[in-house]
Amino acid sequence: MKNGTRTREGASSLAATVGDLASNGCRRLLVTSSGPGEGTSSVVSQAGRALARAARDSVLLVDADPHNPSLRYAFGLSSRRGLTELIEEVYLLDPTKEDPQQFGLGDWFSILRAQRRTGELEAVEDGETWTVRFVKGSIHSITGPEQRSGKRLGELLADRGRGTAAQIEEALSIHRESGRPLGDVVRALGWASAEDLRGALDQQSRDRLSGLVALRMPACRFTELVEPHRPASGGRVTAPSDGILDGLVFGAMHEYFKRPYLSSQIPSYFSDTDIPNLKVLTAGQVEADLQAPRQREALAQLLDHLGRIFDLVLIDAPPVTRGGPTTALAAHADGVLMVVRSNATAAPAVRQAVEELRRADANVLGIVLNDVGNGDPPSDDIPWEVLTHGDANPA
Repeated sequence: MKNGTRTREGASSLAATVGDLASNGCRRLLVTSSGPGEGTSSVVSQAGRALARAARDSVLLVDADPHNPSLRYAFGLSSRRGLTELIEEVYLLDPTKEDPQQFGLGDWFSILRAQRRTGELEAVEDGETWTVRFVKGSIHSITGPEQRSGKRLGELLADRGRGTAAQIEEALSIHRESGRPLGDVVRALGWASAEDLRGALDQQSRDRLSGLVALRMPACRFTELVEPHRPASGGRVTAPSDGILDGLVFGAMHEYFKRPYLSSQIPSYFSDTDIPNLKVLTAGQVEADLQAPRQREALAQLLDHLGRIFDLVLIDAPPVTRGGPTTALAAHADGVLMVVRSNATAAPAVRQAVEELRRADANVLGIVLNDVGNGDPPSDDIPWEVLTHGDANPA
């Protein structure tokens, strides 16, 4: 989209623009406003209907407004288990008290990350044990059988021409005596840059994860740890994360880890509509506290999962307020659309809401003008693209 472009073709035009955004990678779009009564639910429901009817793409509408959930009324849906219950019953359940056989490695990764757990996940198969260390939900390290763990970090750096055998041995000696991460040691010695180290860690991490992916049906057990930095390698090879493991497990290698539990449980919370490829995730029967850290992280994991199984996810969010849940939500969406009621909303309030979103690193894509036709937009000097949503019925 290009800044300054304005369209006035109503819901169908908006749906076409949203469809273009989804085609370009913005598959999770959050729709919000600067205050109540701007019509976000109307925009989400009409755009969702138009998109689902015009294409074969699968569309999910999520009601993430815990204080004023109204998306279900647009589809005549009754109050039922929805977003709140999904978060509590699926992502925040205690997996250690459930049958471990129902969880795949991907399920464990997502749930432990959502709950910000610290501990060790053991995966055992054919007499071999792999251990994944979590620190506050982030994958910190992986240990596994030495014969299947690939090269050590020093060897990988040597392959890249960074360090002689003598230098590597010196670094290993300091590492063993001080307990400092080997990567920190080689950087301090000055014979490997941060870029060299990250490249070697990336390769090492992929080797470790490839070993985990190859496991068919490992028996898994999670043990909570009070001391997150206690050594746990037990003599086996360890791959430190430096953020790389998280990026691979929840990014490039996400699809390789099976998630049978999440895949079977999450769809049961969706509501059907009169359009087969359009589903709705209602707010639920209990008001969620999306500002609570445990709810927020679980919702982030859920949105990531939904963005992978639906072609488009439209999120109906509450108005932007300082310290409110919307800014945190927006950081986990691919883009944000602001709904503004034409000729009724003060431009300063809109600007303030946009600034709040941008401070949260949200990708603000543009504005949807609602109820157009009774005057000019609130301001002609808003420096971003304006999308216009009229009263046309997409049906």
